[in-house]
Amino acid sequence: MDQQVGKQSPRTCCGVIQETKYQVREKRAQREGPQSWIALKLTIFVAIGIMGYAAYVYIGRFCVPMIRGDPDALGSRALAIVFLVIFSIFYLMMVWTYEKAIITPPGFAKDHVPRSVQPLFSQPPPVAPLDGIVGHQYEASIPTFPLPTDTSPSTRSGTGRTHRTNTRSSLTHATSPPMPPPLPRTHSQRSHHSAPATHSSQGVPDDIHAPPVSVSSPYESSENTNERMTPTTHEPRRRRRDSNEDGLPPLMYSRHPRTTPILLPEYRYCQRDQLVKPTRAHHCRACGTCVLKYDHHCPWIGQCVGARNEKFFMNFLEWAVICCSWLFSTLLGLNVKAHGDIDPQHIVIIALSGLFLLFCAAMLISHFRLILLNQTTVESLRSQYMKEREDRVLSRLHHWWEFRAKHRTKKQWDSEWGRIDYEGNIWSLGSLRANWEAVMGQKWYEWILPIGRSSGDGLSYPVNPRFDQQGRWRRRIEWPKELQGT
Repeated sequence: MDQQVGKQSPRTCCGVIQETKYQVREKRAQREGPQSWIALKLTIFVAIGIMGYAAYVYIGRFCVPMIRGDPDALGSRALAIVFLVIFSIFYLMMVWTYEKAIITPPGFAKDHVPRSVQPLFSQPPPVAPLDGIVGHQYEASIPTFPLPTDTSPSTRSGTGRTHRTNTRSSLTHATSPPMPPPLPRTHSQRSHHSAPATHSSQGVPDDIHAPPVSVSSPYESSENTNERMTPTTHEPRRRRRDSNEDGLPPLMYSRHPRTTPILLPEYRYCQRDQLVKPTRAHHCRACGTCVLKYDHHCPWIGQCVGARNEKFFMNFLEWAVICCSWLFSTLLGLNVKAHGDIDPQHIVIIALSGLFLLFCAAMLISHFRLILLNQTTVESLRSQYMKEREDRVLSRLHHWWEFRAKHRTKKQWDSEWGRIDYEGNIWSLGSLRANWEAVMGQKWYEWILPIGRSSGDGLSYPVNPRFDQQGRWRRRIEWPKELQGT
């Protein structure tokens, strides 16, 4: 009997852990308001405390003993003065940029866009197969309106596996947008085998206010809604042909970007804030509102990184990396050469500066790349999802050792559509420098100093002319003539 109870206890513990995890997730999804002020700002005080402690140790316990000429000093007076001057410059710049990052709000949609009723869907939302090579919508993964609040004991009884299934089904149902009857297909569409379900929709008054969408292409939007279709696992591999009857690559060998018209107002409506979000804006659960050009919520600055403070956040990362590098290298270098006892507080600052150096350097490299591509973290995830799905399709088309064949297939896709991160980026301005200057400014000193501001108002952005006016990626043959050769 004891052995039987002992065998069941681990399973029971796992069930309790799973149950608690999904209760926390459900509670977080149902939260409509922002987090408490102390929860949002607590990490700021932790960061300020670490900065102050690092300055005390470096100045008071590292440089001052050398200036006084103490017997246990790690260097000469001249060396200490040089170290102190350089550290003071780096430290003050880090504090200045950090102050700008935490006091500059990212910009909120509710301050610029009036509330309105949800617009009707003019066409059915595209439904992507789970094994397709398209990325899912960000809003589909993070609901922006309250979920069902049925938490009766009967719905929570059973194992953690059963509760997980119920939770996922409720999330899927809650995030499904209203879907009107499908529109007639145009002559350029390929056959679509997905049949979206229909739901009820709300009426739309005549005074719907939608933020403007700036489209840089003067060409009319393409009526072509590209089809998503991938080979199934039981379909035999076969060698590709050059083209089919319509002059395009065979369907199973063609790239199929998502066809969601993300620029239409109905696809930018936020149920929580009850407004049509500006382009590139997203709802932040921690802040409890929609943030302009939402990148991510950073607890170290107590708010989101968005349109208005992205530049200052980047400036802070630059100087944090420089200051942490100076702290780590000078303290470690002189303590390694020391013959006496090492100050334990030096070791603490060496460890902290090394840890924050790795963290800030990783963030700096990541955001440097995102700014060059004119993407946010959320938008880069969409591109990454598409790349991962393409890799799975390539593994079905070719054997694992056929590296050249995979490269040729991907090159064919790029020839037909363009590269995912460049031509396939709806917000690309055409060059890396233009993307960089749009965020960091046109003057070189604005790139390192927390002065100036990013170009634009955060409400509208020019659209890559390789996309139609609804925000769908077009084939190269549908691009403007001057861009087809690039």
